[in-house]
Amino acid sequence: MRYRLGRMRFEHLLTRAAGYLRGESLAELDELGERLFVERVASRVFPAMREIVQAHQARGHTVVLSSSALTIHAEPVARYLEINHVLCNHFELDEQGLLTGRIARPVVWGRKKATAVQEFCDANDVDLQRSYFYADGDEDAALMQLVGQPRPVNPRPGLPRLPPRTDGPCCR
Repeated sequence: MRYRLGRMRFEHLLTRAAGYLRGESLAELDELGERLFVERVASRVFPAMREIVQAHQARGHTVVLSSSALTIHAEPVARYLEINHVLCNHFELDEQGLLTGRIARPVVWGRKKATAVQEFCDANDVDLQRSYFYADGDEDAALMQLVGQPRPVNPRPGLPRLPPRTDGPCCR
């Protein structure tokens, strides 16, 4: 609630939540994340997003799911949409594969999310000016400004309003 009211930074919220999971098995959390996705989230994914992902892939585009969520949340979505590359937050693990209670740094959020995408693009020869980015939140504003083809999707109030494009839903 404090985060929603703007009284807590996302990074602090994520770190605090990870602290409660110290000693838990990542494998078990992955199973739980998959089950929750299938039971509660999959039906909420807009069918058009699957079509858009497939259209980009058919054109030979490198498709990446970039999310501030943790792997247990982001990876089931990526599998569902058949996206091979995922940039998201990770739990820090000990030698036994148990959570330490910390999040791997840097936390993927806001400008650091934009940096993670830039680094991925540099390492994989992806031109950001020819890239598309679909987002809904104000935390994605920095990344929306980096790509040549930003696409606000159900934007929340803080996301900069961009003029509507006339070149179709994707990929021209």
